[in-house]
Amino acid sequence: AALPDVKGLSVLDVGCGTGRLARHMARRGANVAAFDFASEPIRIARETNPELKIEYSVMSTFDLDSKEAYDAILVLGNLTVACQTADEAGAVFGLMFEALKPGGKLVLVEPFHDSFLTRVLPMSAKEVVDRLEKAGFSIHAREELHFWPARLPLSLREWPVVLTRIGYHIGQAALKFGGAALGMGDYKGIVAEKAHAQG
Repeated sequence: AALPDVKGLSVLDVGCGTGRLARHMARRGANVAAFDFASEPIRIARETNPELKIEYSVMSTFDLDSKEAYDAILVLGNLTVACQTADEAGAVFGLMFEALKPGGKLVLVEPFHDSFLTRVLPMSAKEVVDRLEKAGFSIHAREELHFWPARLPLSLREWPVVLTRIGYHIGQAALKFGGAALGMGDYKGIVAEKAHAQG
């Protein structure tokens, strides 16, 4: 929804793992670069659908040094384990701002929390938005994803599919009817844009 048409765009997948999102973008016509800190997932990514032209590399999120190279940067569940502090996250947002072309979009889908749900990075979605704006981004959209009171017990063990489907749909309904306003989504979808240069 954040990127309805990526054909011909330069897209960077940050913390790509085995490349599932990168492959999805490439199949939609994007020119994709992707990286991960670990070499084994990158090996698997390179061996999966090698006909797709994706530029994979092994590097850290903190090593991003591109300048106005990408139309979109996608981050799915990476920052909340790569960054330990709000200052580290703010520094990464600055690197991503520099890496985007003017008008480029940053799409974050992360479990941002400053509660018992925190993974590694103790940072609320509001703090993330504040840091993004401080880095120069304008916020285009925010969405609560995966109602955590349903998601948490569903993730503790392998449940029958029928139960997980029911739990998922109950959770989505809870978000729709008030849960989102209370910040009850486990993952937070945030779309930010680097403004075009003025003048």
